[in-house]
Amino acid sequence: MRLYVKNIAVAGMLTALTVVLLYLTAILQWNTIFLLALAAYLAGTLSHLTTARYAAAEMAAAGILSFLFAPVKTYVLIYLLLAIYVIVAEAVCKARSKGNALSRGKEWGIKALVWHALVVTGGLLTVFCFSLLTGTTKSQVFFPLSSMPPGAQDDQVSALQSVFYILFSEPVSEFNTPEILFWIGLVLAADIFWIVFDRAYLVYGRLVNLRLPS
Repeated sequence: MRLYVKNIAVAGMLTALTVVLLYLTAILQWNTIFLLALAAYLAGTLSHLTTARYAAAEMAAAGILSFLFAPVKTYVLIYLLLAIYVIVAEAVCKARSKGNALSRGKEWGIKALVWHALVVTGGLLTVFCFSLLTGTTKSQVFFPLSSMPPGAQDDQVSALQSVFYILFSEPVSEFNTPEILFWIGLVLAADIFWIVFDRAYLVYGRLVNLRLPS
């Protein structure tokens, strides 16, 4: 019982600190990425001190409170996606510390799968929320590709429908060179940020969570 109360108290303090950090992202805009990463890392700290279930509960509570009070709702979505990744990464680290280590290939494979699934999910959710909240139908303004779904010029399709059309209907041959370079650059930027974010959490874990080098 005492351990349960202690875990709840720690989770409550970290939730409050996370909400403060997410609120500051709108004030200290020059430091947004650092604040979002630190907020996500707090979920990893809670997972390290307790369990992944407490971390998931803290993440959900911080997300709900931040969505109500934080000025920029998009940052809350980014935080949730980063926190999910951190909780998974921490689970891998805890498994290693208990002698249940995966091979390096499997470990990075799990992380890569989770990261890219979160990136795709975050992108689709962002487009969906933007389309829902703004009611926009002029998809070509936001997705200026060479081929748009029928009816796009007449404002008869939503932005989300256009994204699905681009991803699953447009022949590869219809993409021109600037578009190909744009998508390649976007993927590379996401992967570079993934590596930096993952390695930074490893350093954070050694300093804050007192994790041994791996």
